[in-house]
This record gives sequence, C-alpha cells and structure tokens, in this order.
Amino acid sequence: MATTAYGIELGEFEAQPNFRAVRDSHGSWSGSQSYKMLRTSWESEVSTSFFKGQLVTVLYPALSAKWDFLELESWDLGNQAGGVVEVTAQFAGFDENEYETDREITFILSGTRVERSILFHPLYIKEVQEADPGNHVVIVQAFQGLWVLDTSVTQSATNRIFRDVALLAGNHSFTPVDTVKWVRFILEDGHRTYMAPTLQWIAETSNRGGLTDGDIDPLGREDDPAGNPPQPFLGDFKWMMISLNDNRTQGQSSNSRTWEMSPPGGFPKFNNGESVYDYENSKIASR
Repeated sequence: MATTAYGIELGEFEAQPNFRAVRDSHGSWSGSQSYKMLRTSWESEVSTSFFKGQLVTVLYPALSAKWDFLELESWDLGNQAGGVVEVTAQFAGFDENEYETDREITFILSGTRVERSILFHPLYIKEVQEADPGNHVVIVQAFQGLWVLDTSVTQSATNRIFRDVALLAGNHSFTPVDTVKWVRFILEDGHRTYMAPTLQWIAETSNRGGLTDGDIDPLGREDDPAGNPPQPFLGDFKWMMISLNDNRTQGQSSNSRTWEMSPPGGFPKFNNGESVYDYENSKIASR
C-alpha cells in the first residue's frame, strides 16, 4: 500500500494552485509555482525532476503547451508539519512566437561630462585651428614641449614670444587676439584638458539569442545608434559605440549597448578629412 500524508502519496508531488507569470517591459517572462510532497519523496526520487532548464509544463501538466517556453531557474525548500516539504520554483523565459515579431527595446538618454584635450574645445577649433592654422601648428608643437615661453625678452599682453627648445628655428610671435588668448590659457596657464559635455544613449532589451555578431561589430567605431537619439541642432556630431553587455541565463539574455556623442565636428580626423574611427573591419581583416 502506498504511503500517504495529507493526501500526498510517496514518490509523487502535487502542484499548488498558485502558478503566477509576469512579463517585464523588455518582453521577458518570469514565473513561480509551489509544490508539496513527502520529505522522503524529495530525498529519494522527486528531486531529480527539478533541474535547471526543466519545463514548467512538465512540473505542472495542467498548463497548456503555450507555456513551454518557461524553464526552471531556481527553487527553494521548506519543511512543513507531518513530514511534508514545499518546493517553491522560479521560472524564466520568452514566448518566442511573440518575441520574434515584437522586440521591445528601452532607450535611455543621459548627459554627462568627459575630460578631453583642450585642443578639441569647439571655441579653440573655431578661433585658432580654423582661423589661424599656421599658429595652430606651433601651438600643437608647444603642447608637445617643442616650444617654450621666451623669458629673455619682454612679453606684452598682445604679443607672446616663444623660443624653439632645440634652438633651431629662433623665436615665434603670437599676435592675433584670439590666438594670444588661447596661448596664455593653454601654454602659460597650463590648461591641457577641459570638461566637455556629452550625451550617452543606451539601448536595453531582452531576447532569447542575445547580442549578435552584427550587434557587437561596431564597438569602438562610429555608428548610427538604434532608436534615433536626439542631439544638439548645430555642431555636426557623430556617435560611437563605447560599451555593451550581454547577461545570459537559461533561455534568455538581458543585453544593452551604449553610444557616446562626439565633440562638435566629430571625432579626430586625418588630414584628408576621414575620421579615425569611421572604417569597416574589412579594411583590417587578414587576407
């Protein structure tokens, strides 16, 4: 004769009428269900039915095949009176039919400040690099330590005289008002960086397969972000994918990609105008 307690037979477990399923904003489902059994049943054989990845419809046959996508993630046990054990199981997964046709993505815009070279300051670019390119070259050289303020001569507020460290090119005078302003600020006062405002754009989602090769391919290069993020009206800004993550558990992935906006005028460029960060991986692939 089978051993019973509270109507539960040895070697069996009973699903309780408390199945619950929740769908989050990304399209991911989670569920919970509790089961009762004799403690000896759990210890002898029933525990083998509870393993990571087990389908909820196997553990709770009263559910229809619609719920086959929910898989067992974790469970905990609690003793009850009369030698009974209650197992509370947690499930997770995606309704693949639903999700494949309706991916839900959450977009997050944040503003921050990043430290950049003072030579990328938009006012410096406009007032010196574009308006006074000859002196810009000397300032870059002085930035690298090839020119220093000539302390042997009298300096004025409108004429700053620098000497060549190697004593090969003689002195150089900076006289344009805007250029002098920046020479004093950068080379004499020592401001080498500035705190530049920037935007970051994050796309978060959950799916069954996780990030694809195509999703991660643009990392570290210029890219057009998903979701059409807002940006300032003027300045010819570009975007770069700067980070990504993909957290995978049984049957599901929670992942995100982050883009950061460039300074006005885009990211650093070669002399021919091409961006250093705008290229295809095929250009560097092994042949």
